[in-house]
Amino acid sequence: MTGTMKKYMPAIIIALFLSLLSITPAAAQKNDVKIETFLVSLRQELMTESDFFKVNSVNLKDNVVVIEAAAINAAAPADAVCDVLTAAKKYAIANPGQVPAGREEVLSAMDKTGMSFRMIIADSITGRKHNLDFTAKEFAGFYMIEDIGKDPKKMVSLLSYLPIERVVTMLNSSSGGNGISFSCEGDRFYVIMAVDSRQFLEMQKVYNLDKTVFVSAMSQAVLSLFKNDENSMTILKMVHDNGYKLALRITSPGYSPIVLDVE
Repeated sequence: MTGTMKKYMPAIIIALFLSLLSITPAAAQKNDVKIETFLVSLRQELMTESDFFKVNSVNLKDNVVVIEAAAINAAAPADAVCDVLTAAKKYAIANPGQVPAGREEVLSAMDKTGMSFRMIIADSITGRKHNLDFTAKEFAGFYMIEDIGKDPKKMVSLLSYLPIERVVTMLNSSSGGNGISFSCEGDRFYVIMAVDSRQFLEMQKVYNLDKTVFVSAMSQAVLSLFKNDENSMTILKMVHDNGYKLALRITSPGYSPIVLDVE
């Protein structure tokens, strides 16, 4: 999972890992200086050249930090980045205890003053702009991302806040050509197993001889792959929460696929 998310979150990890340590609760007249210092630091960090994400401006407008940027890499299109950012917002609110030390107090102070964030992300191909708004507490998700990337359990937890279709795209991107892919079709979440013709014909022979035994054996094998791994179980829970049932499709070029329900 960690490898998957790295494909879709480089802009967040590299370009959007912000520092708010310069902002501390103080008298109103001192806050103006601290916020301006913060904005200078924020601009410098966000506008550093990146292969994935280009930030064009960072400005404070009516107590809102407005970040205008563009997704510039096909591996992380604007809609994918927005999905991950939205998931990070939800994750931050659901896991307030995971805000890194030294950040929680600062973000709470910002939240009390009503300061918020808006990201305007343009797609490099279509030019379409996506607007995302964050409270200061929701913005804490950016601080959690580095730790999440080091912990597979937290990574999978973050995935649970993403649309299931986005998760399927990420799973397929991370498969690395190992013959396994995934698809949501109708009310089924398919595990798609691509095999060579020899393997397919052997499986087809068993399937034709005793369909019941074949379906039972394959269903148990697929379910065991999910149930023997905590992270995979989280994915399976997502499948069920989105109204899908697990199914298997075995494919080989030139042959009609073998399709069966696992659940």
